[in-house]
Amino acid sequence: MSFDKENPEMLLLLATFQQFDLHYLIIGGFAVNRYDYNRTTGDLDIFKRYKRKQAKLNLCTG
Repeated sequence: MSFDKENPEMLLLLATFQQFDLHYLIIGGFAVNRYDYNRTTGDLDIFKRYKRKQAKLNLCTG
């Protein structure tokens, strides 16, 4: 799904992240565009913060 700042699904996703106090970063082309550089990739890249314990569990379970 491409990212459009008027897209209700994307806005709902970001609102849900905030509602549940999820820590995340918007990265990639959309983040670059925020700083007045033109990079049109058409998608929204999100990096989710993992807690150390959660990251260890993910490594153990593959």
